[in-house]
Amino acid sequence: MNMNTARQFIDRVGYKYLDFTNQIRVVGYTNAYVRTEGVKTRIHLNNIISPFLPQYDDPVDFKIQFFSQDGVLLKILHRTLERHGCSFIDVDEALSGIESPFGMVVVNAELSKAIRSRLTANKLRMVSSHYFVTWETQEGGINCSHCIESYNGSYFGIPGFMKGWIKPNRPIQNWISNSGIMPHGLEKMRLYFTNPGKKTILSDVEIRQNAQILHKEQLHLKPYGTGLLSIAPPQLKSFDPKGASLVIKVDALTGNAKPYAFLKYKGRGYLAHHA
Repeated sequence: MNMNTARQFIDRVGYKYLDFTNQIRVVGYTNAYVRTEGVKTRIHLNNIISPFLPQYDDPVDFKIQFFSQDGVLLKILHRTLERHGCSFIDVDEALSGIESPFGMVVVNAELSKAIRSRLTANKLRMVSSHYFVTWETQEGGINCSHCIESYNGSYFGIPGFMKGWIKPNRPIQNWISNSGIMPHGLEKMRLYFTNPGKKTILSDVEIRQNAQILHKEQLHLKPYGTGLLSIAPPQLKSFDPKGASLVIKVDALTGNAKPYAFLKYKGRGYLAHHA
């Protein structure tokens, strides 16, 4: 039995145990916060259980963790949302007095015993702690994003002795953007890369146009850290402002942790989206 086969066998036994004992696996999700260049970030939460169990009045508790760009845990907040409730967290207020221009946020739901019992009675075994993030520019523009990659450290809400046994195992893989970046009028490009995993990543990032490499840079992403690649078009060799869309190629990302692109166009504020 090789290591991969053994790992798969251990995982299957672990999941069977959790199902047999009616345990709910809670998946935390990650996103990037930005507090520089006049950008304000807000974390938008909603009671994720109400749509599944609308007949009950259960509140849901959330744990929100803020990490620095070096992967250092800066602060933990807790929020309780009533049935069908929603709320937001202003990151500047949450990190008041803490110097951290950008980093990663992790949100996970902390489910009560009553909610767990009701979910298992409906044959539900896993809950994803989805939420939204908005980035507001000083010019008044608002950009909204859902979270796209899970926290790869461990599942939440399972017995402590199980956390080292079964855990999210997102692959380290290469990635190339499907949606191009329009070059016309582009004045600045800031790419934020998060690492939601426990392993340090050395990643080569390429900016391409017409299959030609305009810029190449290596990022060093610590566990739970965030990296920034900031480029202005004059730095891009052979950049054609009237040419084809720019494409981003990355040789190592954790799972689906695609970069967040903050694009500054002439006469406009930053436009933010998943690259």
